[in-house]
Amino acid sequence: MQRGSGKLDREGRDYWIKPLRELGGIEAVTLVDGEFVAGHVIAKSGNSCYRLDESLKAVLMAPDAEWPDLLVQWVSKDAARARREFQAQAAEAARQLVDSGHSDLIQASINVYASRFLPGYQVIYVDDGDGDRITREDRALFAKAGIELRLEDGMPDVLLWNPQTDRLWVIEAVTSDGEVDLHKVNQLRRVAERSGKKGIDFTTTYRTWKEAAARQGTHQNIAVGTYVWIQADPARHLLVGSFN
Repeated sequence: MQRGSGKLDREGRDYWIKPLRELGGIEAVTLVDGEFVAGHVIAKSGNSCYRLDESLKAVLMAPDAEWPDLLVQWVSKDAARARREFQAQAAEAARQLVDSGHSDLIQASINVYASRFLPGYQVIYVDDGDGDRITREDRALFAKAGIELRLEDGMPDVLLWNPQTDRLWVIEAVTSDGEVDLHKVNQLRRVAERSGKKGIDFTTTYRTWKEAAARQGTHQNIAVGTYVWIQADPARHLLVGSFN
């Protein structure tokens, strides 16, 4: 439904995808090298999707006289537990097949970039997984920082807060997509203004200049007034300007 609207809001994963997954009715999969593997094993990939569980498909396709008994079997606790265990095992095995570069870049953006260039800032949110998008611990940190979140708010890879200046800083780590573009800037500025913050700044990070050039050669979408940091060239960050 969201893909058809041109918008991918990960909040939907927690509010309507997650309950269906917990029931065992759908499963997360990713298209890798022409084949579907279990789990969303590549962060923010356009190849991540969901499909009906095979055992539920068998119930739905069964003759009228058979599906009621099959459904009773399907919803039993033992069957659900077995499905979840299998899905977890398959997802962990599949995760070994793909590059973990996005997670590595997020950690470098925190441990190298933020520690060097953003003194006084505290990490209050990291989006680096396929579990709950916003956990109870995250919400406690948001409350401490005085940040008001709503369902429609987009969240970055990393959100930092400086208690002394009461400013926010956003980091988007890019390995396949997700630069700080004008839409992201406007979306998160609204969060900062609504929460009474003094301001908000932004950085897009890449692993290498080659990857940055390949992305920007095509998209040219990094917002003016934001920063760029390259993991392979870590001693500087660059402010994006404009002649207009």
